[in-house]
Amino acid sequence: YEPDQSCFDILPVQILYDGGVITGFVWQHMAFLPGDKWEHPDSLAVSAIIDEPPTCVFELLDAPGLSTMHHYSHNNPWFILCPFQYPRTMSGYRKVMAGKH
Repeated sequence: YEPDQSCFDILPVQILYDGGVITGFVWQHMAFLPGDKWEHPDSLAVSAIIDEPPTCVFELLDAPGLSTMHHYSHNNPWFILCPFQYPRTMSGYRKVMAGKH
């Protein structure tokens, strides 16, 4: 990416890899979409996910917002956790599995 690149010129999808194997993809929407299935990344998550993101991505965080949804091609996707959303501890896993997140 280029720092001054328009967000409208970027394909809003990210490929997910684990150990060099494609495990899914993420759709990124330039909107704040309601519901518990959507994630709303903050600037820390954007910086960790996108290597050298264009400045427009950070501007979109404020308005209209960003919403992402992960799609996994994994046998047990409910065991995949976002490192920015849940603590990777036994109590964190218990909360996710019990639906207390």
